[in-house]
Amino acid sequence: MKRNRRTTIRSRIVAPLLLMSLLQTLLMIGLLISGGVFRQLRENALSILDERTQNKLQSLQAEMTLNWNYLSSTEEKINTLVDNLLTQEQKSYSDIAVDTELNARLCEAVSGELIARLRANNVTGIFFVLNGAGVPGKQDSYAGVYIRDTDPVTDAADNSDLHMLRGLPPLSRALHLSLDSFWQAGFLLTGGEENPDNRYYYAPFLSAHEGVTKEHRYDGYWSLPFQINGVDDGAAITYSEALCNSKGRAYGVLGVEISESYLAALLGKGEFSGTNQGSYYLGVTEDGGHSYRKVTTGGIKYKQFFREEDQTLTPSEVQTNGRIRLLGTRDGEAIRGTALPLNLYPANTLFASQQWTLIGLEDETSLYAFTNLVIQLCVGAAVLAAALGIVVSTLAGRGVVAPIIRLADGLQQSDPNARLQLPDTGVDEIDRLAGAFISLNHDVLEAANRLSRVLQLAGLPVGVFEIRDDSDLAYCSDDVFTLLDREAMRPPNNLMPKLECNAMVDQAMREKEDAEVYCIHTAQGMRYLRIRRMRDTRLTVGTILDVTAEVEDRRRIERERDYDLLTGILNRRAFESQAEELFAVKTEEMGVAAMLMLDLDNLKYLNDTYGHDCGDGYIRSFAEALKRFGPDRSLIARRSGDEFYVLLYGATDQESLRERIRQGWEGILNSAYPLPDETSYRMRVSAGVAWYPADTRDLAQLIHYADFAMYQVKRSSKGTLEEFNLQDYREDAILLNGRDALDRMIDNQMVRFAAQPILSARTGEVFGYELLMRSVVRELPDPLTVLRLARAQGKLQHIEHLTWFKGLEAAQLLATNHTASQEIRFFLNSIGTQGLSQDEETLLETRFGTLLPRVVVEVTEGDRSDLMRTEQKLAFFRRHGGMVAIDDYGAGYNGEVALVLMTADIIKLDIAFVHGVDTDSDKQALIRNLVVYARERGIAVLAEGIETREEMRTLIRVGVDYLQGYYLGRPQYQPMNVDHLLKQEICHMAEQIGEEGDR
Repeated sequence: MKRNRRTTIRSRIVAPLLLMSLLQTLLMIGLLISGGVFRQLRENALSILDERTQNKLQSLQAEMTLNWNYLSSTEEKINTLVDNLLTQEQKSYSDIAVDTELNARLCEAVSGELIARLRANNVTGIFFVLNGAGVPGKQDSYAGVYIRDTDPVTDAADNSDLHMLRGLPPLSRALHLSLDSFWQAGFLLTGGEENPDNRYYYAPFLSAHEGVTKEHRYDGYWSLPFQINGVDDGAAITYSEALCNSKGRAYGVLGVEISESYLAALLGKGEFSGTNQGSYYLGVTEDGGHSYRKVTTGGIKYKQFFREEDQTLTPSEVQTNGRIRLLGTRDGEAIRGTALPLNLYPANTLFASQQWTLIGLEDETSLYAFTNLVIQLCVGAAVLAAALGIVVSTLAGRGVVAPIIRLADGLQQSDPNARLQLPDTGVDEIDRLAGAFISLNHDVLEAANRLSRVLQLAGLPVGVFEIRDDSDLAYCSDDVFTLLDREAMRPPNNLMPKLECNAMVDQAMREKEDAEVYCIHTAQGMRYLRIRRMRDTRLTVGTILDVTAEVEDRRRIERERDYDLLTGILNRRAFESQAEELFAVKTEEMGVAAMLMLDLDNLKYLNDTYGHDCGDGYIRSFAEALKRFGPDRSLIARRSGDEFYVLLYGATDQESLRERIRQGWEGILNSAYPLPDETSYRMRVSAGVAWYPADTRDLAQLIHYADFAMYQVKRSSKGTLEEFNLQDYREDAILLNGRDALDRMIDNQMVRFAAQPILSARTGEVFGYELLMRSVVRELPDPLTVLRLARAQGKLQHIEHLTWFKGLEAAQLLATNHTASQEIRFFLNSIGTQGLSQDEETLLETRFGTLLPRVVVEVTEGDRSDLMRTEQKLAFFRRHGGMVAIDDYGAGYNGEVALVLMTADIIKLDIAFVHGVDTDSDKQALIRNLVVYARERGIAVLAEGIETREEMRTLIRVGVDYLQGYYLGRPQYQPMNVDHLLKQEICHMAEQIGEEGDR
């Protein structure tokens, strides 16, 4: 082909190529459309929305119908409490309408059960409204209690997280609850049943009062959001049920509150919370789904769909499978939804027409984003295939190979620093291509400069560089020199020798901070850069990004994560992390080490006397004093409120490290903290030490041993420092291992009471039940372990509190279920060294007043009791008609002393007297003497631990009054009636022995 002969590429390649590309594109898109791929992708997107909504529906349904509205057991207990109080006060249900003092006592009686149900149901509030006067002289004021918990997720053991919204001030003081900022003494139901905000009370009450349904549990009513105070204190929905007496007449309402914010947060969790592509809408419809009245929404996306004032959602299209379509009110965006009903009301009940519905919403743009992406990718793939055909055909066309080669030669021989010049090929398309190259050469240089300027204007500290193997020059954007603090090296056209470029980047990468992050020193200070280099076949490209702010933010977060905010020393997590690294990685640095566990002995006194600010200052001062152990080869951390870690390591022997500990310890004991009254307070601390590697090489075990040693100090000689002793640990390990278990048992009241029958030795009838405490915590298998732990940790008073309140709850349940007749007594073991406070006595009288005359207090005569506390406690129960029993008589050191000092009603023989009594004449003689002594003084004798028929017969013969043991009945949580044959056997034995005595 001659050079000056002109031709066109279109005639040789382009025309058939375009036809082929067009056919390929049409064929690919046609197959996708005819195969229904795009339609199925849209259906899959809708199915995912259906599934998300169904999952959220099941979660919400479970909360509303299985948790929040579970009130049946509480209703039964409240009805029992109300019945008991009315009987005690000799009042009737009709008195509730006018007797404000009676109503106040009723509210106080049920308040404990309300708090328990509030905790159990995980709701934000609970209320109890009586159909009677609340505040004297105030019209439309109804008596009741309303307690609110703004954060149901966490519970405070002292109820400090609860607030009283309704109720009389004396009740708030009795319950130690603070009054809400919108507190009122009673429920003000102005406007009566016509006021929509009062339907939470009138709807269930009138339904039960008028007998709309036969079962009151179907009278429950879910209210729409409203503000109970009529002011902007946050809206809430409620679920309420009528309270009815034994005749089925309603006398009040019990209900729970779920704040709109809490409900919205619950809806906002889950599928849409991470993607922010949709939201949930909880609404109520009464017209079959033509419109929904808003209850609340979950997810911030909803506010992008609709205006805040929109209270009703009206679909423009409704399908039978629950799918709806509507337009947003903000910008008219098309929105898809799935509406699924909640089953809150049984069919054919009063409120069944009020259908609550959960709707999952997602805009079509987000919903079909993947489908649209697939369409774009398919079209792009078709175009790419066509382009590939053009390239292949062009390379195969011999008619254009030579001109292209000449063009390539011209490009290779051109000077990159000069304006590009290319020879004329004689082919129009190639010549235009050469002209495009020339133009592109100019545009590239201009574009590079523009890119640098754009990045600078946008405030993005990003630099880019490119180094080609086939060129001696490297391209660097302007920001490269700015970020690397090499402004003096900036070339005029952004091109510099590649050797200098490599050296400049390598210099910046010498001081590594993190993966791909490097530190350089500039006149303005430290600068952190993320430098990335990627090597291709013949090309190296890289980016440089200023991440100084990111690194500084991360370091600040890490400090807040690793350091205690109050003291500035390490927190527990950081201490354990650094210590684990020492033990696992840097073992050569450990040498001889000592683990110290320290506990402040007097923090509570300072908090109670001078306030928590003073206590915080004392903690900070103590943390500073810990630095006296030395900064080198040490880790100092705050474990918890008043407990601290100190790990000293790197010593050559124990003696040198022990001397270091002694000097630091003396420095701490000589430190004083200035108090607000201008006096000083010496630091008092108990500490335990465990040695590495002498005691153990395991970090967790080392901390455990130091903790044990510290608590040994707190038990015996507070304010000292003792070393770990393996023999003591083996003997008393439960005192430390069981500490958390005991705290869990006390805090959560994880105890049950088993009842063992006590029978009359004359008639075989049940005289009473001994209620025996049983822990439901796996680590505490028996009562003796619980008492030992509680005594070691100074928590016997907590066990005594559980004994009386949980024990009398069990007795009350037995009495309520008619397991025990009105004459049967309940025996409870009391800890002699522990008394009852005035508040505890008052609460016992309020909650268990009718049971107190049936209580028998068992005092262990082998315990060196505080006689004053014991007498005060026994006097309280005697005032209410209770009895006193000396337990385990004969097992302790002071049985006779106890008989003299305490006026007992019953003596319980220790099991040692009972076992084998049928074959031991000495035991029989001792028991006969005791029976004679007791009867002269009007004291009954009870034998416990009877395991055989012969033991029972012998004890009846020697004259004991009551019998107890496995042979008669084992302790059970639901005691059965005593076997009739056993009763006959006891009566028969008693009659035979009586006849033998007569003879």
